[in-house]
Amino acid sequence: MLVALAITALGAVLVLVTAGQSRRTLGGAQLVGGGAPAATALALVALAGLGLLLLLHGPARSVIGVLLVLTGAAVVLVDFYASRGGFFAYSPLAKGQVDLQRSVWFWLTAVGGVVLAGGGLLIAVWGHRWPGTRRDYRARVDPSPLRRDAWSALDRGEDPTI
Repeated sequence: MLVALAITALGAVLVLVTAGQSRRTLGGAQLVGGGAPAATALALVALAGLGLLLLLHGPARSVIGVLLVLTGAAVVLVDFYASRGGFFAYSPLAKGQVDLQRSVWFWLTAVGGVVLAGGGLLIAVWGHRWPGTRRDYRARVDPSPLRRDAWSALDRGEDPTI
C-alpha cells in the first residue's frame, strides 16, 4: 500500500516540479515560456486523489486507481502537446528553419506522468484489498438519543445548553 502511494506521489511531485519549465531548447539554451500548466493541474488532481484514497475503501479505491492511470496518461499527452505548440507553433522556429530540441524538463515531466500512471495501476489492481479506515473515524449510523433530544428542544424553541 505504502509503495503504491509513494510511487504515485513521486510521479505527481515530479510533474509539479517540472511542468512549469520550458519544453524546448535552441542550441542548448532554454527558451522562455512553453511550460505545460495543464500538467501541473493534473498533478494536483492526482495528489487530491491520493488524499481521497485514505478515506475510501473497497472497490472505490480501484476506481480512483483507474482515474490516476488516466491522469498520468493525460499528463504525458499534455506534455507532448505543450512541447509542439505554444508560441513556437506560429514562429519561423516551428517551420524547421532552426533546430529545436526537447528540453530535459519535457522528459522529466513525461517520466513523472508514466510513474504516476504506474502507481495508479498498482492502486487499481491492489487497492480494493488494502485495509480500510478504522471504525472510530466513520459516522455513526444511529445518532444517540441525547443528541436527538437536543435537536428536539431546539425545534420547540428551547435552549438545551442552559
